[in-house]
Amino acid sequence: MKAAGALNPDDLDRPLNSLAEVVRQFVWGSPKMRCILYHIQLISLENRRSTTHRKLFFLLHTPRSAEMCLKLAEYLAIRTILLDPSMTSDERLKHIHAFDTCNDPAILMATFSLNIADHDAQHRCADVVIVEPAFNYATEHKEYARCYRIVQTKAVDIIRLFVEDTYQEVQEFHMTQKPKTLFAAFMEIKKEVREEARRVGTLRTSDEIVRDAFGQLWRRVLDRKYADLAKVEARQANAVDEKREDGAAGGDSDASSNGDNGVGVGGGNEA
Repeated sequence: MKAAGALNPDDLDRPLNSLAEVVRQFVWGSPKMRCILYHIQLISLENRRSTTHRKLFFLLHTPRSAEMCLKLAEYLAIRTILLDPSMTSDERLKHIHAFDTCNDPAILMATFSLNIADHDAQHRCADVVIVEPAFNYATEHKEYARCYRIVQTKAVDIIRLFVEDTYQEVQEFHMTQKPKTLFAAFMEIKKEVREEARRVGTLRTSDEIVRDAFGQLWRRVLDRKYADLAKVEARQANAVDEKREDGAAGGDSDASSNGDNGVGVGGGNEA
């Protein structure tokens, strides 16, 4: 970092002779790192376990950012686990279970490329820190939706970090604007439903609302459903007809054979 000029110029000649000095120079020029350090100090280092959560759950976009946060936690001598995509499913599940039930590790980190939700991570005692601006709200919600449960007694704080006056703020703003079109359409539908209910006096069902909102897709699905049903019914009808034809053919052959036997027997008796 010194060779790349990423540190404070005043610290270029200062030796890294202590962990405190490493951390101080590490977070220079990075408000996000300083904020992460503040939350680690607030929850993991100070004696606040009786009044707040005991652990932190960090979600990051890129592995490089996760590695930087992991280094920061290691410099602070806090046991931290980074869920790496190279881990097997059993290894990830083992670390998640230890994070849920044991005192260590105190910090769990994961990237959005790793779908932690499939491992049923409950995190009843963790605050969630989303270190980078929104990338996809639906995906992120899937990632941290399992960080709170009905049975837990403490609230979960979900903290999203982005730096003002940077591209991150612009990205965060536009990501918050993305779902507005969908919500606006939904609000228009609700408004029309209420107006119609005032006129007619009856409220439409949710099935009817969905049919109006996604009419074309809905009709396409129904047409496909009816077409599949027609194919199944035609296949069943053909199978029934084939059985009838086979039965009829078998009956004719049996009748003809029985008739021949009857004539022979009758002729013998007459003789």
